Amino acid sequence: MDSSTPPQTMFLPLPLTILPANPARPPNALLVPSTVPLNVGEDIALPVALSRPAPAGGVDLAVSSGQPSVAAANVIYLYVPEGQTAPSRGRLTAFSRGLATVTVSAPGYPSVSFSIPVN
Repeated sequence: MDSSTPPQTMFLPLPLTILPANPARPPNALLVPSTVPLNVGEDIALPVALSRPAPAGGVDLAVSSGQPSVAAANVIYLYVPEGQTAPSRGRLTAFSRGLATVTVSAPGYPSVSFSIPVN
């Protein structure tokens, strides 16, 4: 090519995906419903899950009820095995009419609470 020939430009239709330099990982979160209405005597699986699978070694959960005479979990500690998002056991039971608040916490996760109105 000599200096009298203009440079040639070619555009190819390629798909282009732009990724951030350090993609943000979703935050560790404990997932619970805001409210779990129950009837006296009703017993259900404890409605808690992790936002993503548990890391190596699993995740220990602590469960407490502010009003255990109204509703409470059958255990105060639960374990979510590595690679899972929910504990394999844990029940929530309504004992009497009223309003209870259950709180779930775990190391490295913000604590969460949910209401249990019991009729």
